[in-house]
Amino acid sequence: MAKPISSLSLDESFTASGIVFVCAGDGHTLLGFFNAGTINEWRTPNTVAIRIYGRGADFQVYSNTAPACGVSAAGA
Repeated sequence: MAKPISSLSLDESFTASGIVFVCAGDGHTLLGFFNAGTINEWRTPNTVAIRIYGRGADFQVYSNTAPACGVSAAGA
């Protein structure tokens, strides 16, 4: 569930902190900041996030950003 916050831009610094528990098994979690008004099904334009992919006993984490056009750029 998303918690609304005030509008931000990449010209401003922002932080987030906490603990994430990833259970063993398959799964996919997107954790980050996004514009709820521009979400289009699974596409996530206007997003700064991390993707957590559960892979059995392990998991993979990728940074994920997507500009307004919705073309995603991810990196390990």
